Amino acid sequence: MTYLFVKTVHIVSARLWIGGLAALLALGLWLARHPRDALPAAVLHAAGWFGERVLVSAGMVSLLTGMGLARLSASGLQPWMLWGVLALLSVAVLDAVPLQRTLRRLNDWKVRPRDGDSKGGTLPFRANALLAVNLVLLLSAVAAMVVKPVF
Repeated sequence: MTYLFVKTVHIVSARLWIGGLAALLALGLWLARHPRDALPAAVLHAAGWFGERVLVSAGMVSLLTGMGLARLSASGLQPWMLWGVLALLSVAVLDAVPLQRTLRRLNDWKVRPRDGDSKGGTLPFRANALLAVNLVLLLSAVAAMVVKPVF
C-alpha cells in the first residue's frame, strides 16, 4: 500500500514538472515570435514564479519519492534509476546556472530595452533551447522509468 501511494505521488509530481516545463517552453516559443512589447512584464514575472515555486517543488517531490521508491523496491538500485537521478541533476544544473542567467538577462532586456542591442534578440532563443534540453532530459528519464532497460 505504501509503495503504491509513493509511486502515485511520484508519477503525479513528475507529470506536473514535465507538463509545466512544456507549458513554459510553449510560452517561450510564442514570445520568441512576437515583438518584445507583446507580452506584459506581469506574465513574464508569473512564469518565473511558476517555475520557481511549482516546477522546483514538483521536481523535489519527484526526486524524494523516486528515492523512496528505490528504497522500497525489492530489486534494489537499478541502472535505469541512476539515469533518472543523473537526468534530474543535469536539469538542476542547467536550470540553476545558464537558464536562470539567461532569464534574468531576458527580463532586464524586456524591462529596459537598449537601442542597438542586437544580443537581446537572441535571448528568447537561448532560453527556449535550454528549456528544450531540460524537457528532453526529463523525457529520457521517463522513458528509462517506463522501459526499465537492463544494461
